[in-house]
Amino acid sequence: MKRIWKRQVRSCGVFGGETKTSGEGNLPYTDGSVMLRTAGDVTVPVDPACPACASAIRLHAYETVCIRDIPVFNAKHLLLVRYQRHRCTCCATEVCQDIPFKAPGHFITERFARLVVRYLALGMTNKAVHRLLGLNVPSAKGSWQCVESMVDPK
Repeated sequence: MKRIWKRQVRSCGVFGGETKTSGEGNLPYTDGSVMLRTAGDVTVPVDPACPACASAIRLHAYETVCIRDIPVFNAKHLLLVRYQRHRCTCCATEVCQDIPFKAPGHFITERFARLVVRYLALGMTNKAVHRLLGLNVPSAKGSWQCVESMVDPK
């Protein structure tokens, strides 16, 4: 199996450190919940040719995006994913490294979207899923389309 995610335990905001929870004074929640943050880099290779003009691309910047994942031990789980942005040397087109486990159009993982849909299929309301997982109601509604696009791409 090809490795696409290099997991490294880091603190939120500052690279280098340990995984921290919100109960330790880092982003406390008023409802008493805890959030676990895990950081890592995407290891999917990028095509070295520009998709627009086929000339060479170079590394332009590193970006970090926060993606919600399934809860771990009843704690909310946030992935801090670092990916590369490349820029074409000829036409300045930007190409981003693909994050294969991110749900298209949302800042959640595909397995988190499937979990939301599973709860909705069991008869839970959007508000109940919101309360259980801490996900906003529009994201719970949008998970149906997200999972449909993953199963049946148009």
